[in-house]
Amino acid sequence: MVSVCKTLMAGAVVLTLGAEVAAATTVHATSITVGSTTATTATNTTTRSDLGNALGASNAYQSGNVFGGFYSLGLGGSAVFGFGTNFGAPGSVIEVTAGSRSAHPESLLVEALNVVTGLWENLGAITNQGSTGLTLAVSLNLTPGAAYSLLRLTDTSEVRSGRDGWDIDSISVSAVPVPAGGLLLLGALGGLAALRRRKTA
Repeated sequence: MVSVCKTLMAGAVVLTLGAEVAAATTVHATSITVGSTTATTATNTTTRSDLGNALGASNAYQSGNVFGGFYSLGLGGSAVFGFGTNFGAPGSVIEVTAGSRSAHPESLLVEALNVVTGLWENLGAITNQGSTGLTLAVSLNLTPGAAYSLLRLTDTSEVRSGRDGWDIDSISVSAVPVPAGGLLLLGALGGLAALRRRKTA
């Protein structure tokens, strides 16, 4: 009986993890909240204060000296992002730097709201130093195996004249289908209960 129970439990865990990995898909931010303002529609404008520019897939562009398709957090600014689902690793933010990255160093604090604990986790700082292209994909350092509901990004760039902080083109994370895995686990536990009833009968 014990070996049957162990086998069922192991199978439930494998099925749960397998379903979550197989069903995990990349999703982009669907909402952004700054202060009391929330945007849920992706846009592609030349206005750096347009919240919608940070939503959806990457769409930053450069035409001559005109740059668009991104949202600037502002020095010390912060924004909270939703993805329409619980999410986990891997994840990345597409940052825009118009000009030399070494001459425009920017940094960002990443925090995520853990679904299980209900607490914001500090996932560390990231910088825009790297590739020389207009955009740069930077890992969000999400904890593998953890599930989150919201992401908070706060600009921590050095204050310099003429700077407007971290420029967000888009954010992507991996969807975590927690309900599906939970249903599989509940089914396995139901099977265990049935076996116990059979033994006592």
